[in-house]
Amino acid sequence: MKATNWQSIFLTKERNRQEGNKKIFDKFYRIPKGDTQNVKGFGLGLFYVRQIAQAHQWNLKVESEPGVGTTFYITIDQK
Repeated sequence: MKATNWQSIFLTKERNRQEGNKKIFDKFYRIPKGDTQNVKGFGLGLFYVRQIAQAHQWNLKVESEPGVGTTFYITIDQK
């Protein structure tokens, strides 16, 4: 059977701050927006995405462009 690759791409809307991109996969990290009472979520979603990708040896890549948004790539090697 020939090995194939499968790739999933997730796009998000533009974020105002870029300094958080290196920490977005950290547990409980949320991108600050100035008013800490207005930040939604628990900061666990992308942490779990990274944990699952690592457990299955998937390739996870993030590209972010100011004013455009963030693209998440998950590549799964099927053997």
